[in-house]
Amino acid sequence: MSDAQPSRAGTLKRPPRFSQVPPAPGWPRPEWRLLAECGPALGVVLWQLVRDVVLWAQVPAAERTGLFRPLTAAQADRLARSAAEAPELAEPLRELALLVATPGRAEASRVAEACERVLVWAEMRGMRETALQFAEAAARVDVRPLRNHAAGRLCRRAHDYQRAGLWYRRGYRLARLEGLEAECAIALIGLGGVALDQGKLDEAETHFRRASRAALRQGRNRLAGSAHHELLGVLIAGGRFDEAISYAEQAISFYPLKHHRIPNLAFDIGFLWMRLYYFSSAIYLFERVLPWFEIQSHKILLLSALARSSAAVHDRIRYERASDRVLRMVDEGNERSASSLYHLAEGARYFELWERAGTLASEALDLARKVGNMSVVSAAEGMLAELPLRNQGPPDIVPEEGGPVDRITVTLLKKLAKQPAPELSEAMLFPERYQTD
Repeated sequence: MSDAQPSRAGTLKRPPRFSQVPPAPGWPRPEWRLLAECGPALGVVLWQLVRDVVLWAQVPAAERTGLFRPLTAAQADRLARSAAEAPELAEPLRELALLVATPGRAEASRVAEACERVLVWAEMRGMRETALQFAEAAARVDVRPLRNHAAGRLCRRAHDYQRAGLWYRRGYRLARLEGLEAECAIALIGLGGVALDQGKLDEAETHFRRASRAALRQGRNRLAGSAHHELLGVLIAGGRFDEAISYAEQAISFYPLKHHRIPNLAFDIGFLWMRLYYFSSAIYLFERVLPWFEIQSHKILLLSALARSSAAVHDRIRYERASDRVLRMVDEGNERSASSLYHLAEGARYFELWERAGTLASEALDLARKVGNMSVVSAAEGMLAELPLRNQGPPDIVPEEGGPVDRITVTLLKKLAKQPAPELSEAMLFPERYQTD
């Protein structure tokens, strides 16, 4: 491992068709940020390795000889000691160290795969900056589109929307160069998500619809289902609920039984029911998908939606218990904390806890402003303006028996019953790996 700084940019040695590979975003995020997420021994090793990989990627392959010294006994011992803190990383860390130290034998795909193993480990443990650093390193080393999509997604989670857009656009152009229609669609889904986070609903809708068309041109129904699934967020945010119900049914029909994103779709449809005031129907779905949402950044929003829906049906026990779990997970770095606080504030209104509602709404507003979540800013400001009127939230609506709400809810519950909750896996962590067959 080396402490050297990159002295110049280079390009990866690729086949001729990659001569037009778009450049990666500029110099990566400061590597030292990942030190705060790990213990001293492991943090220093990860910090040095990610710097080495970025340097390795920037230097032309023909000039890498002598760039790093061979791995010394002292460095090998330090790797072993750091791995004691994370035994799962022992193999990928050693492989990374050996690969960058032997440039003549190293392959870009092997370096990127080792980086990916680190980022999977980090994301499963909520180490967002570590995951992001290694995702970007993998994308710099290996120009396959999905590497860029992973980097874009993690930048999006870090609220670095400009950088996320650069990675997704690079992934899109790489997919176009190779004629990979499915990967183009995945990049468009990512760009749509970035636009949605920024409140650019028209732009997000355009990207999602283009993704759906690209998928259907290739007969990729599962991927088209993912595009329709993502479009739900735009339609819900825009108050276009009838369209949202239609696209929800299409997404369900495109997704086969046991598709790994059915639990995510069930949550999003539950969120749609909540927005339409079918709170009891939403609770069925929220409680059923809890086992699939063990990753903290996902679970906080689910629990806050469960708390809000429980309050609407005046279930104080469910509301308080879910709220308590949400408040323990609130973190400025969690992209869903602002939304979650807002939902708790909405729930507090049903029990006439006006002071608590005001405090939660104010915290949601402050946090949303920091991360640029304009939809929550608008909602929280509206709530704070209404609180002096002492109005409770809208009442629970009982859906028409056999109507679309009942029909969709029953269908999802049946599919979930046939899909036992799995252990955490890469498929759950990487939504850019939409099934394309």
